Amino acid sequence: MMDKLDQFLAYLKHERHALPGTIVSYKKDISMMLDYFKERNIELENVDHNVIRDFLLTQHKRKLKKVSIYKKISCIKSFFRFCKERSLIRKDPAKIIEFPKLEMLIPSFLTEREVEKFLPLPILELRDYAILELLYATGIRGSELVGIDIDDICLKEKAILIRGSKKRYVFFGWKAARCLKYYLIARRLLIDDADEEKALFLSYSGNRINIRSVEKIIERYWQLSGLAKKVTPRTFRHSFASHLLGRGAKSCFVQGLLGHKRLESTKRYIRINIKHLIAVHKKYHPRALEQPEKEIQIREDITYPYSYSELIRY
Repeated sequence: MMDKLDQFLAYLKHERHALPGTIVSYKKDISMMLDYFKERNIELENVDHNVIRDFLLTQHKRKLKKVSIYKKISCIKSFFRFCKERSLIRKDPAKIIEFPKLEMLIPSFLTEREVEKFLPLPILELRDYAILELLYATGIRGSELVGIDIDDICLKEKAILIRGSKKRYVFFGWKAARCLKYYLIARRLLIDDADEEKALFLSYSGNRINIRSVEKIIERYWQLSGLAKKVTPRTFRHSFASHLLGRGAKSCFVQGLLGHKRLESTKRYIRINIKHLIAVHKKYHPRALEQPEKEIQIREDITYPYSYSELIRY
């Protein structure tokens, strides 16, 4: 069975151009499932949907979140679909496996004022500043950021080619362009043979930076910023989408920039802005300001033209 997994991983890398982090995640999930089959002496050809459901039940008992189960099912479906298409098995047992229904969670994001408070920290180093500016300016994932090569960037057009199963271009403004320009000058000084390394962002050892390092960088500056909200690479992605929609960008446009396959994934950011608009309305509209209720007094010395029963009709 492991030889089929090796073929599948090679397919992801060379044909689907999946990111390294994606391949590692797929390998982990599929290996866990194949080990489950092996322990029960079940050959891949004999696996049916009931066996897959039994495996998923063991994962559910580990109290994994629904989104984690969802991702595992996606991996399993991709693996069996590949095996069926390559005639490695006769039938696709995962085809009828259903995804769990996910709750539409509202992502955490920074306001524009909070972004401005976070990014101009004087202690930011050139590389770190470029990373943070690029995450906010483009809305890319942390895994996509660490996968960017020098040749993927066009400073003149302020554009980046994001590689993966589906290629797309993202764009950035003058602030991120300025940060990248200065970082690229400093990058040559990191190591002698920096020109031979394709990766845009390097560690101090001269190798491609990894996602965990990016998370640590952001965590360090978040602690120094004094912001109460927890800030992660995904926070900048959520903020990017929220601010675009808040300023009038169409959801289909934001969907393309984020690389979402489904518009539903982008629509959750619309809920952020509706919530924000309600809060703004309550804060600033004169008829929405909360004031202590005054007791209504009816003067008995005045004759009213309508009775109470007549008034409530209007």
